[in-house]
Amino acid sequence: AGLAVAFLALPVHERDAYRTLGEVQGTTGRIVVMFKPDTTEQQLRRSLRANGARVVDGPTDAGAYVLGVATAERERALQALRGNPAVTFAEPLEVGERGREQR
Repeated sequence: AGLAVAFLALPVHERDAYRTLGEVQGTTGRIVVMFKPDTTEQQLRRSLRANGARVVDGPTDAGAYVLGVATAERERALQALRGNPAVTFAEPLEVGERGREQR
């Protein structure tokens, strides 16, 4: 009972601090990207770093990744990824009314 009381006494912001591993703090912009099959992990990481992006999901069976980027940087990152010779596909994802990501 004492543990329950101690837990309830914690400030609300302490209990709400949980984050999933794939969550990118302060980012909400999402981009779906596919790389050429011969792209090395080092090239992929360099491209992500250069664009301030993190993998938040993937790869899918088709080889696509969902990247998280700062909302303010999404368009710039999208254009840079589209200009990258290792990238075969780069498109934004939009969050729908129910919170589901849509293209």
